[in-house]
Amino acid sequence: MTGIDDLLRRVLVKAAADTERLSPPATAEEVENAERILGFELPPVLARLYGEVANGGFGPDFHLLPLTGDGRTAVSDYREERTTRESGEAVSRTTSALTGTTRGTSTPTA
Repeated sequence: MTGIDDLLRRVLVKAAADTERLSPPATAEEVENAERILGFELPPVLARLYGEVANGGFGPDFHLLPLTGDGRTAVSDYREERTTRESGEAVSRTTSALTGTTRGTSTPTA
């Protein structure tokens, strides 16, 4: 047993003891689908937490969001944050173009 295996076993025991109804683990297909939507692979330990412990609902204050599913999920939060950040950058670029300034300066670019 590796240190990661032992860690996951301890997390599972603690989550089961602290959570009234632990959700089932995410399937390999759910993890792969989430990674496809996100555009990157999950860190191996996080993928194993979702796949071996539960699909969210455990951890400090039960705030490990489900990876996928209905309602608020880790994937939906990431996509929302990404969209908000990209929109903010687009607004910032537009504002800079309109005012003739570059990011981080107030000096006209002309």
